[in-house]
Amino acid sequence: MAATSGESQLQRIIRDLQDAVTELSKEFKEGGEPITDDSVNLQKFSYKLEYLLQFDQKEKNTLLGNRKDYWDYFCDCLAKVKGANDGIRFVKSITELRTSLGKGRAFLRYSLVHQRLADTLQQCFMNTKVTSDWYYARSPFLNSKMSSEIVGQLYELTDVQFDLASRGYDLDAAWPSFARRTLSSLGSSAYLWKPPSRSSSMSSLVSNYLQAQEFPSSPDANSSLNVEHLEGFEEMRVELDQAELRQRELQDRIHQLEMENQELQAAVSLQKEQVQVEKEKSNNYSEENSRLTKMITELQKQCEVSQSTQSTVHDLQKCLQSLELNAVEQQKEYSTKLEQLVTSKEDYASKLQVLNQELEASRALVAMKDLCIDELKAKLSSTEQKNLNLLAKVDAALEEKGQQATAHCDSALQIQALLEKLQEKEKEKADMERLNDERASQLKAAREELQLKEEAQKELESRYNRLTADSKEESQKLRGSLETMAKEMEALQKALTLKDKEMAELQTQAVSEECDKVREQLEEQRRQQRAAEEEIVELQAANTSLSRKLEEAREQLSESESARLQKEEEVTSLRQLLERIQKEADEAKEKVLDYSQKLSKVAADKDSSDQKLFAELDDLTRTKQFLEERLIELIRDKDALWQKSDALEFQQKLSAEQRWQGDTEVNHCLDCQKEFSWMVRRHHCRMCGRIFCYYCCNNYMVTKPGGKKERCCRACFNKPRVIVDSTDDSGSSANQEGSPASLESPVSPSEGAFVASEACKPPDDAAFDIITDEELCQVQESDSLHNESEMERDSLDQDLNSTCNSSTFDESEEWQVAQDAEICLLKSGEIMIKLPLTVEEILNFGESNRELFIKSSTYSIIPITVTEMGLTISWIFSSDPKSISFSVVYQESEDTPLDQCKVLIPMTRCNSHKETIRGQVKVRNAGIYTLIFDNTFSRFISKRVFYHLAVERPVIYDGSDFP
Repeated sequence: MAATSGESQLQRIIRDLQDAVTELSKEFKEGGEPITDDSVNLQKFSYKLEYLLQFDQKEKNTLLGNRKDYWDYFCDCLAKVKGANDGIRFVKSITELRTSLGKGRAFLRYSLVHQRLADTLQQCFMNTKVTSDWYYARSPFLNSKMSSEIVGQLYELTDVQFDLASRGYDLDAAWPSFARRTLSSLGSSAYLWKPPSRSSSMSSLVSNYLQAQEFPSSPDANSSLNVEHLEGFEEMRVELDQAELRQRELQDRIHQLEMENQELQAAVSLQKEQVQVEKEKSNNYSEENSRLTKMITELQKQCEVSQSTQSTVHDLQKCLQSLELNAVEQQKEYSTKLEQLVTSKEDYASKLQVLNQELEASRALVAMKDLCIDELKAKLSSTEQKNLNLLAKVDAALEEKGQQATAHCDSALQIQALLEKLQEKEKEKADMERLNDERASQLKAAREELQLKEEAQKELESRYNRLTADSKEESQKLRGSLETMAKEMEALQKALTLKDKEMAELQTQAVSEECDKVREQLEEQRRQQRAAEEEIVELQAANTSLSRKLEEAREQLSESESARLQKEEEVTSLRQLLERIQKEADEAKEKVLDYSQKLSKVAADKDSSDQKLFAELDDLTRTKQFLEERLIELIRDKDALWQKSDALEFQQKLSAEQRWQGDTEVNHCLDCQKEFSWMVRRHHCRMCGRIFCYYCCNNYMVTKPGGKKERCCRACFNKPRVIVDSTDDSGSSANQEGSPASLESPVSPSEGAFVASEACKPPDDAAFDIITDEELCQVQESDSLHNESEMERDSLDQDLNSTCNSSTFDESEEWQVAQDAEICLLKSGEIMIKLPLTVEEILNFGESNRELFIKSSTYSIIPITVTEMGLTISWIFSSDPKSISFSVVYQESEDTPLDQCKVLIPMTRCNSHKETIRGQVKVRNAGIYTLIFDNTFSRFISKRVFYHLAVERPVIYDGSDFP
């Protein structure tokens, strides 16, 4: 149970360590600044790593009784490893540290600052003998799986920068919990991490070695030895300078790769931000779509209201038709009444009353018509306002859509529905115009009726004038008759007087009777006269009433004319409004069409931009992975080159100093200075050839791969050595394969087997593996070929096993990563041959191949001028004796600057010395298509390219085979 609980706790500590590593990398990426002691994640990481280093560690003490810690474990593992003991020597130089625990913490901080913690721990874990001496079986460092997991987690910190002060803290007591200062600030050199340089360490090594060789002897022997050593020392100085130059080149290259990695990380972060912005835009678009759906529902409701207005308009049309029928009936009644007025004079008063009633009925009808027209106007104005509101809403929606410059197919369909609704509104407007025309026709009919009424009134007035004239004539006749009656009365009175006189003379009785009769006649005549006068008074009263009625009718006619004029003005204004609304509707249609086109364009542009962004993101992630893999490989190559350079230096020093001394040349031991005798025998060192006593030459070591152990002196035994054999190679390769931090190797399996077989062969240069220029070229070619295959599998999905078919690229795509390389090559590279061709020359190319010679560190181009679109340019080439790089660049004309050129096929390292490379490109635009053969990567080897070009015209179907 205790073992299982310990293992679970150990797994938990390893998980916590992994979480701390991820938090540190995340903090560095988000902040963009080095990690300081203020970071809580750094403190957590330090405690977890220290717990793992102290877990199940064996207790060891010094001679003074002090307890040893993981610092002594580091010293035992790395003290003899060249290039890894700089940190140990630096920590030993810090006098403030007293305990081994504080020194171990300082060493871990040194490794974090120099980004080599993972490499250091991996070298320690590889030394299984020392690790098993320091730890028990439960330690995770003795478990290959756990150790590989820990190292893999720590390799993630190679990209993280740390800003940790080397001094100023009490590391013997605890880890620092605050940042004292930064690396960028000025201060004393005591607080800076300054490890000793490799040149100084090697020079001190040589000087110590030379000092150890000094011994008291004869002056002649000392002088000869010093001369030889000085010559070897000068040669070692030259070799050291060359090694330092190579180291600086490697460091510069690593720095460039780190800068490129940072740029790629920044680009990836920018792309992530752009993706987040696009997501926010899509959310805004969804909100806008919901708002548009709400607007569409409102528009549908308004359309239903407009339909109700249409039903009311139909009802008004029916009312107008009924009014027209009533008007026709009234016209018939008027005609009958006029005939009645003409036929009889007696019915004149009754006809006037009927006319008055008809006038009142007509006024009521006109008032009804006015009310109907007012209602129609109000409804027209309401419908116009609704249409204006609809148009305003549509314009607002379209403006918002135009500002946002993005839309979806659903919004386009909704806009089409809105267009259909606008068309329906336009139809309704046309119906309203028809109604207005019908109303205008009705107004014309009313005007005609009014004119007819006016004519009837004129006829009535003429008849009234005639009647007045007739009445005047009759009154005059009556007056004349009265005057004649008066005259007759006077004559009768005279006659009566005469008769009276006669009757007086005659009979008084007869006269009296006749007088009575005459008096009765006179009284009857007077009665008749009074009746006539009463009729005249009545006629005058009737004339006055008729004149009043005529005046009232005239006033009504003037009012009707003014109302008619107002109605005409209103009709004209309505027509102008209808014309204006039609114009606005036409403009709205045009705007809707324009906005729909813009929306479709914006949608297409958005889709294309999204595709480009996703493609660029994929390319960036792939290039980032490739660069990370390449960086890890370069670090490993750097360590291997350092070891091999140290081995080279040591081998050259040994070869320069190695000489087998004779027994008579030396009388004393070269180490302890004992004099040789029959008790103290001479023994030769098999490494340097010098003579020592038994005790000074009692060390044994393997000098050749596969050989036996041979005797050597203490100096040769303690000096660093590199013996390359099959066991070391297999162990290192197994460790690299088992390390989870190492990503996929860029070398293919076949090439890996080739390299392994080469490494397993016995070296030609004594016991040390020396890398030649040819081997470096092979490794570079294998790396470049594998990188090409990886990039082409991921981006272009092409198989380069048999042929290299270059696909047709769209000229609108921007290859930002590769474009700079080709354009910089065309600008500043050294050109060997420029061979311009045209389409006609390629058609006459023939079937044989042509040869193109390219010197080392130069390139050659074949610009092809094309004036026709739709052609297909194809090529076949091979190279000898090595591979060649190939690219295709498009240029619109010779005057176009190189910065505006477009890379159709990026620069690709082709394995053309082993297989034939085929490819083609389709001409979409007229211009110059330049084929680039690049040999600038090769410094010493010139190459020949055998190429063949062809042009295919597009097949145009003319329908000749159709039956």
